[in-house]
Amino acid sequence: MKYRSGYRLVPTTADVGIEAYGEGLPELAQTAAQALFALLAEAEFVSPSGKINVKAVGHDWGGLLVNWLNEIIFLHETREMLFNRVEVTNWGEFYLEGRLLGEPIDADRHQLRYQVKGVTYHCLEVTESPDGWRLRAIVDI
Repeated sequence: MKYRSGYRLVPTTADVGIEAYGEGLPELAQTAAQALFALLAEAEFVSPSGKINVKAVGHDWGGLLVNWLNEIIFLHETREMLFNRVEVTNWGEFYLEGRLLGEPIDADRHQLRYQVKGVTYHCLEVTESPDGWRLRAIVDI
């Protein structure tokens, strides 16, 4: 059975788990970012009016995706922005580049969900199979 692109949030004891799926690495990076966006706020109420470049490197696929998601968290915090879309523009062995689309946080319009501290290596799984790619990760909130 081929993986369908998408994600789901998985309950854990103190944090939040995410599972993301994609046919290839770029799609997996995009769906993992969408899972993160869903933790931060209701992404459907975020306008994709601004763009920010994002890139990450790692020593393996798991490290790459953890760094990718943590870089998005960093940009969310330092730029005080919410995102609702990501475009992967370049990728290769253990690196990703892309653009985040979103807007500055507006307390009157945006309902924030969680204050996300980071994505951890605890219980991290990245698998590639003939069905596609899958990421399981714990998000520290």
